[in-house]
Amino acid sequence: MPDQVDQVALKEGRRLLWHAAWILFTATFVAGGGFTVAITSGVGAESQFRTAHIGGTVHAALLFGASSSLHLLQLTALEVRRLTDCCALMGWGNTLGYTLGAFLKARGLKPITLMTTAPYLLDFSNSGPLGGLVWNILPNTFFVAAIIGLTGTIYFVDKGTRSANKRS
Repeated sequence: MPDQVDQVALKEGRRLLWHAAWILFTATFVAGGGFTVAITSGVGAESQFRTAHIGGTVHAALLFGASSSLHLLQLTALEVRRLTDCCALMGWGNTLGYTLGAFLKARGLKPITLMTTAPYLLDFSNSGPLGGLVWNILPNTFFVAAIIGLTGTIYFVDKGTRSANKRS
């Protein structure tokens, strides 16, 4: 009979599989659809859609693998839940950041830039009334969330692999 932590690991593994499947769906059909349109008709940034398609697929594969290894970590039930949350946040943050950025034609990694000439004010040279600021801040928010998820994932995996104590 599995202990309480093993039961939580099984449940959280299924939850992580659910996220992996939907991230794969998003990467394949949403970003992949944009990629197909970009390469066949020239509409949109082909490289951004390719990154969104491949990046989301890689994150889904990572989550598929992680879902089956939760029981191997020496973590409490609460920590297993938090690890699952962090993995899902990382996967969705990157996938949605890439995909939204591709559709908005925004990189997302530079929400605000300074002009390279005096007086070095904010650069609003992109399209739209606020330049690239608004368009870039939307995918950037997802990337920041992904970094938070990645930090938590690394923390819990490190803790779970280094712990000498029996889990409770």
